[in-house]
Amino acid sequence: MFESLHDLLVRPLTRADKGLLPEAFYQSLYVSPQETPLSRDLLSLPELARYTERWGERRGDMGSVALLKNRYPMGVAWLRLFPKEAPGYGFVDEHTPELSISVHPEWRDCGIGTKLLEITLEQARGHFPAISLSVTPGNPAQQLYMRLGFTVVRTNINDIIMRRVL
Repeated sequence: MFESLHDLLVRPLTRADKGLLPEAFYQSLYVSPQETPLSRDLLSLPELARYTERWGERRGDMGSVALLKNRYPMGVAWLRLFPKEAPGYGFVDEHTPELSISVHPEWRDCGIGTKLLEITLEQARGHFPAISLSVTPGNPAQQLYMRLGFTVVRTNINDIIMRRVL
């Protein structure tokens, strides 16, 4: 654990950090405490692999990484645009990137997700009209998203699509 957010450095995510994304994406997949953890094999499914594959090589790829004392990754937030033909789960339109965010389980509920999201929103401002995301019903992160100005666009059986105008 860390003493305070003073030990936290949040910096832009770079192509060199893309190796962090598969594990971060896996950690971002919400499973309620009563459920069995998901198989990591899911990450190879095309509809999930598109969130991390070749990150940093496409227009609109941007994000932030939170590091403990500038060394240990604690969380990652990243944006990616998806085409209409291959949308992400939180797809709104081709001009609105989808947010993925993950905080290592040991460091959740410490303010890291809020800090990552605030910085990523600021980073995206001026580049995009809005950002979107998909959240599983019951995921406590939905409260964070609402607190930071995300509103529900639509509700499906397995997820809630939210958007934040920038």
